Amino acid sequence: MQARWLLDVGFPRMKSQDLDAVYAADINRSPGPVGLKKAAELNRTLISKDYNFRGDWNVKISHPGIVIMENRILTSEALIRNLRHLELCLKNNQLELRNHRFFIQIDKSIIHIDNAGAEHDLEKWKSPRISQRNGITASR
Repeated sequence: MQARWLLDVGFPRMKSQDLDAVYAADINRSPGPVGLKKAAELNRTLISKDYNFRGDWNVKISHPGIVIMENRILTSEALIRNLRHLELCLKNNQLELRNHRFFIQIDKSIIHIDNAGAEHDLEKWKSPRISQRNGITASR
């Protein structure tokens, strides 16, 4: 299943329809950043640069997912590449976007944020493990 995105203000326009994306600027809404309520209404995962979505999470509403992008200049190609990378990480970790939060460090890493605010890298290969002779696995 291909993800459906709602891109908040400040994201570059994609030249092609590589992703199923709607831009906050194109929908009828109040001025300013688009919110989680609008994303849920449209059933689209919110893509934002708002770091307030990180940390503790006490919101008890169901939502289609939140992706916080690193707050730096981003090309449309980098946006597509990083969202595709997120989709691959979700598949590899058997996770879904719904009711989850993720932080993307552009071209570097995909971080899953749990409800307590702890952040976990989704790319397990970055944490090497060594198997010892007695079968105990230890992290390096």
